[in-house]
Amino acid sequence: MSLRARWGRADRPLDLSLAELTILVQPAFPEQHVVDAEPTHGGLANTNIRLQLDRYPRPVLLRLSTRRAERSYDVPPSVAKESALHRLLAPRLPVPRVLFEAPDNPITGHPYLLREWVDGERLEVIAPRLERAALDALGHHVGAVLAGIHAVTFPEQGFVDDALAVVPFPPGIVGNGLAGSLRTFLGARGIERLGPELTQALFAFAERDEHVDTTWSGPPCLIHADFGGSNILVGGGPPAARVAGVVDWEFAYAGSPFSDFGNLLRPPLGDLPGFEAAVARGYRAAGGRLPDDWRRRSLQVDLTSWAAFLGRPSISQALADDARRMIARTIGGPARPS
Repeated sequence: MSLRARWGRADRPLDLSLAELTILVQPAFPEQHVVDAEPTHGGLANTNIRLQLDRYPRPVLLRLSTRRAERSYDVPPSVAKESALHRLLAPRLPVPRVLFEAPDNPITGHPYLLREWVDGERLEVIAPRLERAALDALGHHVGAVLAGIHAVTFPEQGFVDDALAVVPFPPGIVGNGLAGSLRTFLGARGIERLGPELTQALFAFAERDEHVDTTWSGPPCLIHADFGGSNILVGGGPPAARVAGVVDWEFAYAGSPFSDFGNLLRPPLGDLPGFEAAVARGYRAAGGRLPDDWRRRSLQVDLTSWAAFLGRPSISQALADDARRMIARTIGGPARPS
């Protein structure tokens, strides 16, 4: 089971009737009706519903954006940005096509989009079931897809706006070394949740490699920022399992590739025998560049994600426990060799 399966949602999914859902699809599918609706699994924010229409041959995914940015360094939600990224990537990568987007809606008021449905199982579900050869092949394809995402580069780090232009991060996010970033993300709330002993050990660890967050030598690139087992959908059965779709691009920004590797290789995926090495081989074979110590750097950069979780205004006990455990695991010993 993935870590996030234990954490609980950040908000309650919206519950809409078939009649209300029918109103939302009218701009893209005039005079069609929603005849079946089923919430999707895996996401911890927003509302995602699989829709079946009466005269459209394939299901459609409705995505209602209900998440709010609570802190200055939270990636601002924007369905327009998500749609722009889908349009950019869909012609060359397994990213579904957006069918419609709107900044609000007449039922709940939230921004929303409609996109193609991806037939596939979540990577976090299918990967542990695969034999070694099939897992290696799938890991290789995951790495190749990630290299294609990271091939999109930007002149500087920062948020990405609706036109895919970079908006600089607020102060404290980059440029202050790993320890400085951790202080920003944790805040007083996160430090309290982390506890004094682990806090001291974390900052001692960070200060030994103070500039790890600035050591990527290439230009900033497109970071999915939630490139994990619930947002990578796999199609085809073993031994031909392949990435069928990468979804949920709301957190995307311009930054260092190590962030996506850190997210992807959290347990259980990173603990599956051979998966980490297969991802690296696929990434490099597709033109991605990785330094020899890429895994160490990705683990260290992922510390900032765990710190950001701990700094949230409200989190479940399971998330707090996992964040502390993963921080202790990362700083407690050397990374495995790639």
